[in-house]
Amino acid sequence: MLATSVVLGIWLVLSAFIFGLGGAAFWSTILFGVLAAGLAYFTGLGKGRFYAVAAVGLVLVIASFFSGGGALLWSSLITGGILAIGGYLEASAPEAQNPHAH
Repeated sequence: MLATSVVLGIWLVLSAFIFGLGGAAFWSTILFGVLAAGLAYFTGLGKGRFYAVAAVGLVLVIASFFSGGGALLWSSLITGGILAIGGYLEASAPEAQNPHAH
């Protein structure tokens, strides 16, 4: 999920320029991109970092309905959906069992 979050975060930042966004839409898209790419690196949060990525994705999905439609709507829906579902699945996956752990 780390690589996926980074790639999708970069996509969000680039999409702010590609779609020619302005004002609040521009800055919120960049913020979502930076959060998506950056949160997965906060190992101090443990699995909570993936719940945070899932939350960013969920907020992005909800915000996409206020985007005005078109390609931006679909981009936000798909990107947010992947982040939300992938983050949740990664966070809820069982820890790998280490046979050498005590």
